[in-house]
Amino acid sequence: MKAFKKSRYNIIFSHDNARYLFNTFTGSFQPLSDNLYRLYNRWGQVNPGIHAEEDGIHHLVNMGALVEEGFDELAFLKKIRYRENSMEAITQLAFWLMTTERCNFRCFYCFEDREKRRDISYTGNDFISFLEKFPALNRINMTWFGGEPLLNMSPIKELTGKAYDYSREKGIFYHAGMITNGFLLTPAIVKRLKEWHITFVQITLDGPPDIYEQYKSVQGAFRTVLDNLYHLAEDREVFLRINLDKNNTRTMPELFNIMAARGFRNISINFAPITESVPDGEAFSPWTASCFTSEEFGAAEKELYDILYNLGYEKWQLPEKGARIAFCGGASSHFYTVGVTGVLYRCSHLCGGQHEIAGSVQEGILPEAFTHAWLKEYRSLPSSCDACDFLPQCQGGCPYSREHQSSQGENCISSRYNLIGRLTSMLTQAKRHNRDIFVHRSTQEQVDLLTRMSRGAVLNRHDLKTAALAGGGLGMLLARAGE
Repeated sequence: MKAFKKSRYNIIFSHDNARYLFNTFTGSFQPLSDNLYRLYNRWGQVNPGIHAEEDGIHHLVNMGALVEEGFDELAFLKKIRYRENSMEAITQLAFWLMTTERCNFRCFYCFEDREKRRDISYTGNDFISFLEKFPALNRINMTWFGGEPLLNMSPIKELTGKAYDYSREKGIFYHAGMITNGFLLTPAIVKRLKEWHITFVQITLDGPPDIYEQYKSVQGAFRTVLDNLYHLAEDREVFLRINLDKNNTRTMPELFNIMAARGFRNISINFAPITESVPDGEAFSPWTASCFTSEEFGAAEKELYDILYNLGYEKWQLPEKGARIAFCGGASSHFYTVGVTGVLYRCSHLCGGQHEIAGSVQEGILPEAFTHAWLKEYRSLPSSCDACDFLPQCQGGCPYSREHQSSQGENCISSRYNLIGRLTSMLTQAKRHNRDIFVHRSTQEQVDLLTRMSRGAVLNRHDLKTAALAGGGLGMLLARAGE
């Protein structure tokens, strides 16, 4: 009979005279009955084979609260990684592709070089020749980026046509999105998004009209961007990113009231901290004092979600969804920002500079990119990370920020500071609207998921359905998903 032990990543809290468990490894979020709580607390003093408690044990195992005695969660987190060690081994590629370095806005916090104004210079054929260097490729994610990508649209049409057709021919799953300030996203351009197979759009809105236009250095832009955002949201989900510092955070209720008057349908809102890091480690010193520490940002984020919930926003996504393999694509060998000349950078924050160059579209990925210090197997973390309940969620955090400490302080995710607060807010809203927000996933299920991801397999029904509708090689995808 199997023996079990408590997971080291259980977080238990009380709310409205009930207990709940969130496991940061599995992402499970479940209520704990009095019987389950007593059984959990007695663990180590009872025989796990006692028949009367078998159902309770099964439930605790299925939510990740108990793991098999011989399984070391921390060792697994350190070991699991993407397995790309050469271009021949890469099965998935994700790109942020700059169409231009030009931008019609001048956000004060932008990390890009304002003086460079070049447009993309490599061709669609160059890009296909690059893709042909990866014989095991089964997935491509392309995100159009800038500058402002809509200032130079012809490369979107050209590269999309060639990459999409290549993916269909080879049975490769294809997904595309765009990051835009939204000012040029007119109804006519929205129609073209379907032609370009763009299903994901992120727009930034950093405050109500006066604050937004101050941060963007463009007068009269707010209403245009807001109208374009809502037109886009008529038939697809829009991801709205709001960048926060100590100055604009207090103006957010005004922005939320403007949006609530038009509704939140098909709009997902995420907050991000404005940081002082810009290319080559420079700092925008006049603004440094307005940057949040990680803990301060966590508190602000929780408060703003509460305001949104009270205004009718119902995108109640859990703050975290279980262990990840790496914090971001920069800690893998399959994500690159592609500069306008075709140079590959590990991180969008370094695009256009001389640091962390990983190759080029013309030449391929440099051999040293596969042994880079940011990759999981080549870096170490402080002992405090090993002991942290949130290690599964961040895997040590941003590797760039770890090397370039800023006024944000420790390199931690906001949920380390606001997880319980956000979960209790969600419980209150779910009860009010009679919604089920609970997640049930065992440690073994999460291990299996991460293992498949590490092999680069196409993982879920949504991916397979999208590939089938696109006419790709579904049989090949199914075979690879089962590898």
